[in-house]
Amino acid sequence: MRYATFALLLLSITMNAARARPIGLWPYDQLLKEADLVVLAAAGASADAEDTPDNPWKQMSVGVNTTLDVKATLKGDRPAGKLVVLHYRLKELSPPNGPMLVDFRPGDYLLFLKRRADGRFEPAAGMTDPALSVRQVSAAPGR
Repeated sequence: MRYATFALLLLSITMNAARARPIGLWPYDQLLKEADLVVLAAAGASADAEDTPDNPWKQMSVGVNTTLDVKATLKGDRPAGKLVVLHYRLKELSPPNGPMLVDFRPGDYLLFLKRRADGRFEPAAGMTDPALSVRQVSAAPGR
């Protein structure tokens, strides 16, 4: 009986893992290598953009421009004025195995970014799983 229970548990874990979406590994050294700009920045205002993502969730996604105030530059040339980062949000709840998106809340973030041709920036790990390029290091007071 014990072995049957163990076998069912193992089968359950294996079946769930088989349906998982593969996600790349992005250790800090790879993020640093791939990024054009690495900054510590405070999140500011976000507004919907007209950009359409090129990923499996494009029908469910909306482009977002978030403006951030750079506090320190760790790599790259500090942008003049405010830093604008393009990312996406879902119109509805995230589907199973959906993208790991970014939701900038008040606070400070460590960002690994790539420069876009239009002057904005995007997460270095890509637009499908941008959360791999963004680390919140502090929340706004009172949060």
